[in-house]
Amino acid sequence: MSIHRLTLLIVVAIALAACGGAPGPQSSTVPTAAPAASTGAPITVAAPTAAHAATFEGLASGLDNATQARIRIANGVLTAPPVDVYMNGVPAFNAGKPQQNIDVGQFSGWLYVTPGTYMVALVPHGSAVKQALFAPVAVNAEAGHRYTIAAVGLKDIKSLVIDETVLVTSIDDKPTDAVLINMNDVFGIPAIDETLAGKPAATNIRYGTAQAYGCPIGRPHSITSVTGKPGTILEQGDNTCEPANSRIVMHYGIYPGTDTGNDSQATSELNMLDFLAAFNNYQVATDDHHVLTFNTVLAAIDKAGMHKQFANSGPYFFFAPTDEAFATLPKPQLDALLNDPQALSTLLKAHFIAGYYPFGTLFSASATPELTNLLGHTFTMMEADSGNIVNGVAVMGINYTVRNGNRVQFIDKLLPVK
Repeated sequence: MSIHRLTLLIVVAIALAACGGAPGPQSSTVPTAAPAASTGAPITVAAPTAAHAATFEGLASGLDNATQARIRIANGVLTAPPVDVYMNGVPAFNAGKPQQNIDVGQFSGWLYVTPGTYMVALVPHGSAVKQALFAPVAVNAEAGHRYTIAAVGLKDIKSLVIDETVLVTSIDDKPTDAVLINMNDVFGIPAIDETLAGKPAATNIRYGTAQAYGCPIGRPHSITSVTGKPGTILEQGDNTCEPANSRIVMHYGIYPGTDTGNDSQATSELNMLDFLAAFNNYQVATDDHHVLTFNTVLAAIDKAGMHKQFANSGPYFFFAPTDEAFATLPKPQLDALLNDPQALSTLLKAHFIAGYYPFGTLFSASATPELTNLLGHTFTMMEADSGNIVNGVAVMGINYTVRNGNRVQFIDKLLPVK
């Protein structure tokens, strides 16, 4: 579901080195906007919360966007190996999964933490902390903020701390808007501009910095060019801008040179129900030009008396059936279902998995976790060349993290109820 970027090299990597690393370059902090006001509480270095002192465990229950902070990393240095994440000098675990072997161009999932200062390091996979890409970077994680820790540069790698919350807030967007955060790590170009649907969207994004801008809902044509040289087009193509979420667009590499890149997964600050309703309001088309609407499942949640569970509980993973999924049922069967609260509750529970499953912990090529839905039935998850498959149903190539660590993936067929 990330935007396919055709012609830019993007190098984003991560804030590194947890305790014994050699001194590294001065780290820089984005945003360019003024930082959010401090809560006034003293910031202390947070201690590892692992079951034992050898690891750092992120929070996996009671997740709260308002009172906690979120941290993720991205490995974007073109010449870097896969990396392991260290927090406060020890290996980081997220929802019980080690944050390791993250390849170039990849982002980790959101690691929820209590507010405080965290030392983040990125270490070549299997290496010691002293071999981190650069010295530890301190992340002063404030309540309600989310941070991406990236590495920028090529030979002279520097850490970049991106406070996404401040960047997004600085453009005065609404929770239902689409926002892109553009990071320029293209060596050889001082700055880049972004144009969407023929209109300037962001200008003078300096090398080694990031900037947020609004994206018109739909599929606007996108052009990335060298600042001050609109004729020097680095890449162009139709973008995909969906409501109620933001994501980072990583531009990295060397100009001129070989192109590569990736975008982060989408993040929304809305709860599950408001997020699905936002798609109804905007009628957003997907890559294959289908229209996504969720009127039926939203009505089913209310009819089944599960509104509070979906809006306020968590964390959980929900496979959200589109209206098209319900329409595959014969009309008499669908009418009977929609008038039976107990049957609707059973159906919804078949699509609902309790627990925190951050990005990167499902559909692994090496191992797939054994999951059960609220009916106690095992979820069978498989990877396939044509897309991931859940209980025999192909999932759409769209997944999002919404409020309080909940995740959603869209499906256009109902999952079987055993």
